[in-house]
Amino acid sequence: MLRLPFTTIEHPQFRKLLRLTQSAPSLPDFPSAKTIQRRLFTTVEARHQAILQSLPSGAKMSIALDCWTSPFRQSFMAITGYFIDVHWEYREILLGF
Repeated sequence: MLRLPFTTIEHPQFRKLLRLTQSAPSLPDFPSAKTIQRRLFTTVEARHQAILQSLPSGAKMSIALDCWTSPFRQSFMAITGYFIDVHWEYREILLGF
């Protein structure tokens, strides 16, 4: 939401703030930016595999490209796939962002 990088979690002042908010007697263990990136990548890959396995054998997928600029002048591009799954339900998946 704040467009902060993953490395924010490693900043000493951020960690100090989080420690102040903890009511537990022991300090929490904060993951590194690389750990957060790795966990997100693993989650996304698992989700993609689950979605792709829901495609019927020999299914076709329609692919669309969408580009836009945010009010903060940041450019974005998304690649979306559209298909009918094995239960004959219309599906959309984000293939790339």
